Amino acid sequence: MQVPLAILLLDLDRFRDVNDTLGFSVGDELLTAVARRLSDRLRVGDAVARLGGDEFLLFVHLAEDAGEAAVVAQRLLDSFALPFPVGDREIYVTATLGITLFPADGQGLDSTLRRAHMALADAKRAEPGGFRFYSPEMERQVALRQEIENNLMPGLERGEFSVHYQPKISTVDGRVVGLEALVRWNSPVSGMVPPSLFIPLAEERGFIVPLGAWVLRTAVAQAKAWLDQGFEELVVSVNLSGRQLANREIVTTVKETLAASGLPASLLELEVTETAVMADIERSLLVLEELAALGVNLSLDDFGSGYSSLSYLNRLPVNRIKIDREFVKEVGETTDDSVIARAAIAMGHTLGLLVIAEGAETVKQVSFLHDNGCDEIQGYYYSPPVPAERLQVMLAANGKRKPTSA
Repeated sequence: MQVPLAILLLDLDRFRDVNDTLGFSVGDELLTAVARRLSDRLRVGDAVARLGGDEFLLFVHLAEDAGEAAVVAQRLLDSFALPFPVGDREIYVTATLGITLFPADGQGLDSTLRRAHMALADAKRAEPGGFRFYSPEMERQVALRQEIENNLMPGLERGEFSVHYQPKISTVDGRVVGLEALVRWNSPVSGMVPPSLFIPLAEERGFIVPLGAWVLRTAVAQAKAWLDQGFEELVVSVNLSGRQLANREIVTTVKETLAASGLPASLLELEVTETAVMADIERSLLVLEELAALGVNLSLDDFGSGYSSLSYLNRLPVNRIKIDREFVKEVGETTDDSVIARAAIAMGHTLGLLVIAEGAETVKQVSFLHDNGCDEIQGYYYSPPVPAERLQVMLAANGKRKPTSA
């Protein structure tokens, strides 16, 4: 009879930073200290081995069920709350765990380890510093991610991507004052792939740079076409990813795109997330200042989610802030979100910035934002993102086309 085992795969979080800042010899000493502490926390009969790099493999005998493995996993993770003595210094590091059960999750070591890696990867994405048990759904998600990854670049080359536009509405007169360009992917293999699936993967693999450049060119060309057709001046917004913001080539890309299209720079807005800006504030400031010098508008997206300091916010050359949809969802319903939304609006106006809220879906949300002085609103209450041809009908009905001369 096979003895049930829990196989735990433990990976140190941000271990590379230790090697990069303190050197490989310190990193090796830290691994030794981690191995010693893990061994001390295991029970008699359990085992730990370094699998390679900063990964450790632990075998835990189970007397009961998976709950026992969860208890052991949490005890191991809790042990990382204490610093590790390395030479004359103390180093804090955290870890993440993936867990499989043998023989329930695999009949051989190879398959069980492969599934432990799946569980670890899932934990890294969802709960760094925590743990995840393997589930068959992870297998399906891995296959889906692989399918998406394999078809990203070919999909762009085959013309499977399109740009939809979501209007931004002025709270002063209810007119459309801007449009956000949002990429969509209709894959012949997978159908409509949600942006929440392919954009993070594109960011992770670096594909977001060519994809983002294509979205920029497409949106700018469409904005110029609308301008030439007699529509009033509309500012089209394009999102910049963290990878694009970290690369100064984006300045050249924007400059060349505007020159090729003939669109005035004042009709282009670039949205950057607060989180991306704060990842490397000094580099972000440099790139944003160069973009601002081109005459484009800059917007700080997902405001309130990235914990930026007021001193840095005051230095950013942005024209507006966009309140994160998570703070819009419950405005008028919960005190906390209502207070945060009011504070964000007041802060933006104090700094001389326009304030837009995204994700508005209900009359109550729109009324709250209007009553509290938010300048613009974006969300399904007015319109979902739609193809350019559908939006053009909406713009005409909204009175955006300039009157033609007799």
